[in-house]
Amino acid sequence: MELRLHQPVDVEVLDGTFQDTRDFCFSNGGVFVAERAFSSFRFIDIEGKVTVKPGSLKSRTDLLSQLTRFSLPLDGTVPVPRKRLAVHLQT
Repeated sequence: MELRLHQPVDVEVLDGTFQDTRDFCFSNGGVFVAERAFSSFRFIDIEGKVTVKPGSLKSRTDLLSQLTRFSLPLDGTVPVPRKRLAVHLQT
């Protein structure tokens, strides 16, 4: 997104498709976008500063989605992929 800050704000979407966007919020290098069409929030990492703490991923599904994001192997019980993700994020 590119914003020209004046009243009212000019918004230009540089990447992505949004369905019936209602609001957005910038915070620490990221954008939270509220969309009515999907009844959800999207998060966009603008500055590449957002990190994942593997210990904070509570479910196996969350862990596997992060492993998939980085094209890492999905095998093993939860502690094994959690460690694999932690090692990947440290490098």
